[in-house]
Amino acid sequence: MHPYDKKHALYIIKKFSNCIAFNIPYSSHSAITAINPLYRVYNIVKEILFSEFSPANFRRYFFQRYNLQERKARYKYVLSRIKTRELNYNLSRWKIVCKKRPKRSIGLIGAAQACDKLQLYSEMESYAEKAIAKFPDNANCHIVYAQAAERRKEWDEALERWKRVSIKYSERAEGLIGVARVYDKLKLYSQMESYAQKAIEKFPDNANCQIVYAQAAERREDWDNALDRWQHVSINHSDKSEGFIGAAQACDKLKLYSQMESYAQKAIKKFPDNAKCQIVYAQAAERREDWDNALDRWK
Repeated sequence: MHPYDKKHALYIIKKFSNCIAFNIPYSSHSAITAINPLYRVYNIVKEILFSEFSPANFRRYFFQRYNLQERKARYKYVLSRIKTRELNYNLSRWKIVCKKRPKRSIGLIGAAQACDKLQLYSEMESYAEKAIAKFPDNANCHIVYAQAAERRKEWDEALERWKRVSIKYSERAEGLIGVARVYDKLKLYSQMESYAQKAIEKFPDNANCQIVYAQAAERREDWDNALDRWQHVSINHSDKSEGFIGAAQACDKLKLYSQMESYAQKAIKKFPDNAKCQIVYAQAAERREDWDNALDRWK
């Protein structure tokens, strides 16, 4: 293909990426590199580039070539490739920041967080240790240091680190939430409730505090309180799916199936692509023994 034609093809792919596979996010050349071997986009574009082009023609051409199942599988694979490449690129950039700005904590914290996203938890721990050694009074360094232990499932160490955060940086909600979350993993639910209460008293408007507070009641199987707390989350933080899902699940445990259906409908309406919302929506029909709707929803 002539260089100009290739440039034109890339422009078409960027402009009409929604025709390729359900709005693949175009952020860098890595997106094109990932798409190219999977979809043979250059060949498709080359075949229609000099004919009368329109987005509808492109969509029809592509969708005739691959069935729905193939498109979905390829779409997921492309997204994972794009995400991995971008994260690797971000980690490389943070490493450069570490070298060029050694007196600033942001490089080490950023590198640790990039490792977290890439699930490189031993490397994350290494960067977090360097950060805490170099900047012992930095709150964000302490937080990422606690997160590193949590990711490696070293619960005793994580608990100790989060407690240090909660004491040293009492103005930050992360410490109390982190301690409560670790107690959850250790199945020490009364301690989880205690720290969740401290968090909600100190940070009553914090969404994550309200969520962990509701989870604490849920873990203790205190369903009345759990429902009340999840309702509070769904009202005050309607942008969080957890509130609707949690309220629906508490209604399920209390055998309030019509209320469960109501919360499930709100969840699926507000978060139609959320898998957990879809599951609780199907369960709601099942609990009411509405088998036709249950079958349709589970499908």
